[in-house]
Amino acid sequence: MLTTPDEIDTWLQAPWGIARELQRPLPDNDMLIVSKGNRKDPA
Repeated sequence: MLTTPDEIDTWLQAPWGIARELQRPLPDNDMLIVSKGNRKDPA
């Protein structure tokens, strides 16, 4: 996951050899659950 504007710019503009360094797991403590369960509003 890209987490900063600089990472987004690098991903979009840098050569693959540099951009691929951004492919990494995000630490669990940096993730936030925003929803659980089944969706209740219309799709």
